[in-house]
Amino acid sequence: MDTLGKWLSEKSHRSTVINIVMLTGVLAMSQSAGLFKVVGGGAIGIAAIYFIFRAVNLTGRLWRLTNYYQSALIWIPGLLAICLAVTGLFLAAGNEPLSLAYVLGVVLFGCELAMLTVAGTDLDGLADTTPRPAETV
Repeated sequence: MDTLGKWLSEKSHRSTVINIVMLTGVLAMSQSAGLFKVVGGGAIGIAAIYFIFRAVNLTGRLWRLTNYYQSALIWIPGLLAICLAVTGLFLAAGNEPLSLAYVLGVVLFGCELAMLTVAGTDLDGLADTTPRPAETV
């Protein structure tokens, strides 16, 4: 148990990802479309706001030092995860429980919500580093 606790404390997002997996499992087992929409939508909203706040902060700080490719690397992973998590939410909430579309929606929702959390946490670590000028060719 100590090894698990040490592993979880090494990275700040690991315990959050485990909580997202458990939340997704509970929502899938409840088989309630309304509950999935409300709780899942709220989870996506919180993670999206956190990501967008971190991405705006980092982009604002490094605006003059980055090129378009580096800005795309800041924004695209999180925005893609938001879109895919919302797609998974609609698949899970709009189909019959235990159908193929429902299961794929639950898996897509859980995986992309975890990726969105990791993307926001990664930007949090980058915001504290000293910016370096970007090389352009």
